[in-house]
Amino acid sequence: MDHRLLIVGGTGFIGRNLVLNALEKGLNIVVLSLNKPSNQQKIEGVDYLQMDITKPLQTSNQLTETPFDYVVNLSGYIDHC
Repeated sequence: MDHRLLIVGGTGFIGRNLVLNALEKGLNIVVLSLNKPSNQQKIEGVDYLQMDITKPLQTSNQLTETPFDYVVNLSGYIDHC
């Protein structure tokens, strides 16, 4: 299967479980996260992108190069001010 899945916020608890499930189904996975996962957190066979999705120019430049068949947004933002 050559379907590509983008998971925004894929390094958290729910995202990580979704990644594992999607890998079992044979999807090509790209995880986009604000923070870079440690080597221990990385899952083999998954591509990781580190960027801030609140900065549209940065996001669009990196994501328009390769299309995705599916996108799941699990990101969250908490304003502590």
